[in-house]
Parts: sequence; C-alpha cells; structure tokens
Amino acid sequence: MLHQQRALEDQRDPLRQPPGGSGAVPPLPKRDVGTAAPATPSSPVFGTRGPAGPTSGPASGDMPLPRADRAAGGAPQEVGNTTMDLGGPLPRSTNAEAAERWARDSQTTQAMPAAGQVTPPGSPVLTDPFQHSDTPPPSPFGGPLTAPLPDREEFAAEPEPPAPAAAGKTKKKRSFLKLAVVAAGGVLVLAYGAGLLLNQQEVSAGTTVLGHDIGGSSQDAVATLNSALAGPMESDLTLVVGGDEIPLKPSVAGLSIDTEATVRAASGTDYNPVAVLGSLVGGSTEVAPVWTVDEEKLAAALSDVTAGLGGAPVNGSVSLDGGVPEAVYGEPGTGVDVEAAAPQVREAFQQRAASGDDVPVELSATTVEPEIDQAEVDRAMSEFAEPAMSGTVTVAAGEGGPSIQFSPENSLHRFITMEAVEGRLVERYDLETLETLYGGTFVGIEVVRGDGSSTPVTPEDVVSALRGALLETSPEQRVGYIDLG
Repeated sequence: MLHQQRALEDQRDPLRQPPGGSGAVPPLPKRDVGTAAPATPSSPVFGTRGPAGPTSGPASGDMPLPRADRAAGGAPQEVGNTTMDLGGPLPRSTNAEAAERWARDSQTTQAMPAAGQVTPPGSPVLTDPFQHSDTPPPSPFGGPLTAPLPDREEFAAEPEPPAPAAAGKTKKKRSFLKLAVVAAGGVLVLAYGAGLLLNQQEVSAGTTVLGHDIGGSSQDAVATLNSALAGPMESDLTLVVGGDEIPLKPSVAGLSIDTEATVRAASGTDYNPVAVLGSLVGGSTEVAPVWTVDEEKLAAALSDVTAGLGGAPVNGSVSLDGGVPEAVYGEPGTGVDVEAAAPQVREAFQQRAASGDDVPVELSATTVEPEIDQAEVDRAMSEFAEPAMSGTVTVAAGEGGPSIQFSPENSLHRFITMEAVEGRLVERYDLETLETLYGGTFVGIEVVRGDGSSTPVTPEDVVSALRGALLETSPEQRVGYIDLG
C-alpha cells in the first residue's frame, strides 16, 4: 500500500524526475523503525514514522505541520489541521518527502563542476553536504542547521591520549625519584648523628688556627698553638727606614696572639651540618686567632726607632739655673710617622704569623717635630718662669706667725724646675730640698686637717702657700700664707 502511494506521488510531482527526463531519482533508503514510539520533544522527525494510533489526550496543538506539496513559485501551502486534532493521528513524514524538500531547496545553489564535466545552465545541482562554507547548509526541514558542519581538520588536530604503557612508566619514574630523595635524606641524617657522636671533644676534630690543627682537649690545643706560633711571636720584625734596618721585638711593641682566648673561642660542639659532616671525611674548620695589640707600647717602640736613626727630635725647655729664666728651643729630628707606621707593623706581624714569611717592613723616613715646640716654651716663660724668678718671695704660717724668704739666686732655682708633661712645660718642686731649706722654721706649728686632726706643717703645705705668691710680680704681693685651718 505504501509503495503504491509513493508511485502516485512520483507521477504527480515532476521534480522527482531528473533533468532531461531520463530515469527517476532513487528515493532515500527506507528505515525500518518497527513499531512507532511515542513522540517526544527530543524525538527526531526525519526518517521516522508518526504514531500509528491516537494521541494520549484530547489536548489540541496550534503548530501547523509542513507538507511536501508546494504551490506555484515554491511557497509551501498552509496546512489545515494542527499537531493534534482532538486525538486524531499525526500526519506521516517519509524519507521521500524529505528528499523532495531537500532537492527543491538546493536548486538555487550552484556547485562547482568537476574537471572535464560541463553542467547545463539552469540544471538543479545538489550541493555537497560536506563542502566547507561559512554559511551552514539548509536543513532538510526547510531551515538552516543550528551550527555549521565540523571541519575534518579539527578532528585530526585533537591530541591523542597517552598510551597506557607510557603513563605507567612516568608514574614508576616519579615513584623512584621520591624513594631516592627519601633515601638520600636518611643517609644525611645518619651521617650527621654519627658526626656528633664521634666528635665530643672540647675542641672539635678538624679545627685549625693559622693552619695548625688544635682538635682535642683545651690544654693540648693551647700547648699546640704556643709551640707552633713561638717563632712568629718571639722573633724580631725587621723595620727598614731610610735604608737602615732596625729590629723590633713584637713583645716590646705590644704585639702577640692570645692562645688561651683563641682556644676558648674554638671550644664547644659545632652543630653546623657542614662542619659535622666535613669532620667525617677529613674536613677542617678554620678559627681566627685572637690578636692582642698594646697601642701605647707600639707607639713608644716606634718612637724609639728614631734613636737608631741618629736624628731624634729635641724638645724645648726652660732653664732656671742661677735664678735667671732662659728659654731653650727644641730641634726637629728624623724618624717615622708613628700614626702611619703602627698599622703597617701590626699587619706585618699578623701576616708573618699566618704565612711564616719574614718580610721586612718598609717605613718612610720623615721629619719629626719636637713634642715641646717653640710656642710652648714661650708660654711657659711668660706665665711662670719670668714671674717666679722676678724677686724674693715670703712664706708665713698664718697672720703674724713664723715666716721664711726664698730668693731666685740663692734658693728658688734649687728646688724649682720645669719639665715636659703631656706636651706642656709645668713647674716641678723638689720637696726634700725645700724641707731642707726652711729647716725648723715651722716647728711646733700644726695644721687642722679636713678630718679634724692636727698635724705639723709639711713641705706640701709650704708649696701650696708658695705657688700663688710666685705668680705675682709686685713685692708686697709676693707673700704666701700657710692655711692653718
């Protein structure tokens, strides 16, 4: 019955005939769908049969169904009934009807002829459904597809999943690396513990000072250092000044190495992993020595070097001989600059202790000015020497008490002199000579001290009264009084 219906449709529709009238377009293959399934919104319409019986309910739809028949001009005719006609059957859709619609919609598209073929003008040509185009081909149901057909090259560009064997190898390799890392960490921890256990000495094994191994007990370490550094610490350094070689003993210059302090600094367990693991393979840890430098001794020793050069500077002074003050100006000498030479000598001593090489220390000769220069001599003359020797001075034990006079020419110059102290000229009193000169003048005179006690007059009491009177130049003011309290 179905075949007869299709034959009648083919006779009625001339579009089913191929161009030129020869032969007929074979219909699309019929799909045997068996018993029709209930229609659902997701069920495809193309190539399936409609439901054979009535619908499930009396509800009626309002969506018209397309028909294969078209009016003149290709416009589809309106369908009188709806999707559901009060329970009536749905119109059937066949493969032949879909093919007819596809052929009619494709008449406007011209395909490129193959090589060697000529297509007559106006001939309907079906387009290649796999032809690449930016515009999607029309749907067999009269409308465009929702999305263009995928490009074949896109499927070829998709990466293939890794083979199961390669994935297994990668996983095994990662597991092996993890085990190797864990094993290496365990070996290091065991080695570190063994190093701490075997290195429980006061001075860790492998500890060195200036290249000498002092590992062991502290006492042995000090003895080792003293023996190894005896030469550098005791032998003379050689100073070269102006072509002359001058020996300098380190101990005299205040240069040495404190071996006991050095060992104390090196004692105790070193928990540094590098040092602990290094001790197991014969590694060493260098400890810096503790240097000691006495700057005052070093400066004095370098100043004495000038005497070896024969050109030591001469300080200025003030002479009070015979009670007549006289300025004696100093003279510059030839020597070394102590401030510049001290760092050079320290560095040479330390380098010799480290390397054992006794390299002479080249020091530049320079002009050395005297410590007491002309300006200081002039100051001492004007502020003390000249007033002190300007006339006789009197010392008395209080108002109306016993007194004694000292003259410049007979007594003052005998117990008063001037000497250099820290770059200045100051007066100095010879107390023994002074006590001899005033003799028994103040016998029986007592001075009340700050603690309430009373003691006889001393030479210091006489100097205190004398010092102020010596600075006066007026005869009536050259009188000094002992404070009896």
